[in-house]
Amino acid sequence: MIPEFAHPLAYLVKRYGIYLVYALLAAGFFLLYKKAGAKTFFLVLAAFVCIVFLLGYWGQKLVIFYPQQEMEATPAKHGVPFSETRMGTADGESLYAWFVPGEKDKPVILFCHGNASTVSDPSYLRFLQLVHDIGLSALIFDYRGFGRSSGSPSEEGTYRDAEAVWEHLRAERDFSARDIVIWGKSLGGGPAAYLATRHPDCRTLVLESTFTSVPEVAQRLIPFLPASRIIHHEYPVARYVRQIGCPVLVMHSPQDETIPYSLGREIYALAPEPKRFLELRGGHVWGLWASRERVVPVLEEFLLSPPQSRAHER
Repeated sequence: MIPEFAHPLAYLVKRYGIYLVYALLAAGFFLLYKKAGAKTFFLVLAAFVCIVFLLGYWGQKLVIFYPQQEMEATPAKHGVPFSETRMGTADGESLYAWFVPGEKDKPVILFCHGNASTVSDPSYLRFLQLVHDIGLSALIFDYRGFGRSSGSPSEEGTYRDAEAVWEHLRAERDFSARDIVIWGKSLGGGPAAYLATRHPDCRTLVLESTFTSVPEVAQRLIPFLPASRIIHHEYPVARYVRQIGCPVLVMHSPQDETIPYSLGREIYALAPEPKRFLELRGGHVWGLWASRERVVPVLEEFLLSPPQSRAHER
């Protein structure tokens, strides 16, 4: 069974709970209007909007990143060999990472994970198991402020972190750019897409369950307010993906309860050729693992023998 669907009520609340909140707010304001009159209603409504904007402006960093520190398990839980490693960033932070070795002459995945997690998230451990079974190497790291990495998270910081991991694979692990697959999951789609614009000679860009931009996600969550105007963490994946010079694989699930499926389709539409879209099944966290029967053949085809792009031809 798909993990999210094991508790259907929790899944429904996560996917549709925001609409219940809207309904309750509408009912509350309607009752206020009926009992207290128009003047009180508009005063309370204005105060409510101001509070929402202030909380959104000052609290968005916590909501967007929600950094975790707890380490739950290691790849050894699923029989996957790994080694711990650290790498420094250009601005002096220290990043914690795991390197999973694969078969010789096969590519390596540079994995940028999502928010509210660390490298030890159970879904990432299954991801490492999946790619290791294909024979791929993988390096998964925690952004600054996450897990055992130093610092405090920020959009610009995650870009620097991804660049530091790229340099580590090139200089310390001796992988050529042509052998590095850049993979972004959810929030990780931001730094992954950015990194691919910086290194168009990478092997492939994989965007799993990610968004077009953070302001667009915010606007969809709060469509009746100009929520996008107060967001200062942009992660403009849609803009980056237009500049990509490598093959692009986009994966998303229609049952994704966190990031709308339509945003994944939009990213795919904007990406230049060569590209491919793979529809997953299941929720936001476990969609890849739940779809592994259809994912593995696509990964073997698209990552081991990727189509030629303009950057690769040069």
